[in-house]
Amino acid sequence: MQMIKTCLLLFFLLPLMLFSDPLEKKLSDHIIYNKEGANPIGYLKLSKDNPIQESTYLYVKFAIEEFKKYKVPFVVFDIDSPGGEVFAALKISQELKKLDSQDGIPVVAFIDNWALSAGALMAYSCRFIGITPDASMGAAEPVLMAEQGKMETASEKVNSALRAEFANAARFFGRDPLIAEAMVDKDIILVIRSGQVCRLESETDIITTGKNPDKIISRKGKLLTLDAMQLMNLGVADFEVPYQPLDAATNTGSMIPFSECLLSKQPFFHQIPDAYLIDYQSSKISFFSFLANPLVASLLFMGLLVGVYGEMSHPGFGVFGCIALVCLSLILLSSFAASAIHWLELIALGVGVILLAIELFVLPGFGFFGVLGIILSIGGIIAMMLPHIGDARFSFDPAQMSLAAIDIVNRLGYIILAMLVSLLIMGVLSRFLSKRKVFFKKMVLTGEMDKENGFVAGVLDKNLPAIGSIGTVFSSLRPFGKVIIDGMLLDACAQTGSIEKGQSVEVVHLEGGKIVVRPKRGL
Repeated sequence: MQMIKTCLLLFFLLPLMLFSDPLEKKLSDHIIYNKEGANPIGYLKLSKDNPIQESTYLYVKFAIEEFKKYKVPFVVFDIDSPGGEVFAALKISQELKKLDSQDGIPVVAFIDNWALSAGALMAYSCRFIGITPDASMGAAEPVLMAEQGKMETASEKVNSALRAEFANAARFFGRDPLIAEAMVDKDIILVIRSGQVCRLESETDIITTGKNPDKIISRKGKLLTLDAMQLMNLGVADFEVPYQPLDAATNTGSMIPFSECLLSKQPFFHQIPDAYLIDYQSSKISFFSFLANPLVASLLFMGLLVGVYGEMSHPGFGVFGCIALVCLSLILLSSFAASAIHWLELIALGVGVILLAIELFVLPGFGFFGVLGIILSIGGIIAMMLPHIGDARFSFDPAQMSLAAIDIVNRLGYIILAMLVSLLIMGVLSRFLSKRKVFFKKMVLTGEMDKENGFVAGVLDKNLPAIGSIGTVFSSLRPFGKVIIDGMLLDACAQTGSIEKGQSVEVVHLEGGKIVVRPKRGL
């Protein structure tokens, strides 16, 4: 009796098992939409008119944060791109995979025509890939701009790193990594042998005769680019949507009816009720991408160094201090926008500033705390200017370096150059800044300081006042400035804090040629 029940059960379930759609099940397992209410859908677009660059990464990053607020069930990534900057594409790839694996929001790449070079990496970084009949994907060999505007193939270390990134992205969502690598490396030979994708060392290994000859996917010397049929047959794409008429466009700002997107004609997506696309738009992206440019970031760093030097070289707070604050603020703003800033960098910068303050306002002279403060402050700022340093994989073998490591090495080159130029500018300022120039008249003390008028050029031991001598502050001590003691104008340093102009002070310590004073105590 039990055997009869089992046979009857199989009789009714077998047709369902045979005719069920694996794609439908895969989509329904990962995309959980609201069957009774509105369904906001995230919408990202890569256009062939705008190559992938740092602004594209910021666009994707900010858009994802917006999509999370709407609690979208999935994101549509409309790709029609010839490629762009490699490292920007790598960062976008990480954001897409993190959105799926950590936030549970899958991304559907919809290739409408091109997904070439970095655009192919974008597609591989999505859980689902849909295509149109004229879609193509591949040709991802990295190239660099050479002399006279000619394009040259990048070095093997860049090629190797990008090949690994493509393989990892393909493997992440269960696609064949060998096909992804062949899109980057033109020396890879791939064939289908006994239903499996195989890599061969030489074209002489290709089986061309017999009952089951190899089906060639890519030959040596040619980058792999797949058309729509190949994308489907090799399992790179999950589904194809034929071209068909769409609903008339509706001007609704950032909210677009899903029916205006060709993807909505695919059977699974067509059944989603009350669906609309959230087309993220923001004017701040261009500004942040400008700040994130390595050259601009290095110029800001140079302005910060020169500004701090100029401010410390002259009493009071003036133009140089403003320049330093503006540059530091823009560096911090750019780092926060790109999420390149971490607590360690902030702690290093904060501790460095505190140590500098202790050295300048509490301890006389400039010693260990000052040097350590400078090292921590500069180190923290440089770390902020090196985004994703934690993801970098360094190696003495250039072929084993990750793309993040290569980008960091390039950025370090800009930073080192900025530091060298800053030192040159500081040398020029130290020599010529005190000359009489209209721009600096309010910042720099001008005029002759003759001995007959009570000025002393350089404080020698024989001119030092005795400890306990009483004087008046001539220019505010913050902590360095000038005081008048026994009719002489002398350089001095406040023992603690700052002392304003006009206050009475007494000498408490003599250190070499340095006079340390404190406010005069009452009787």
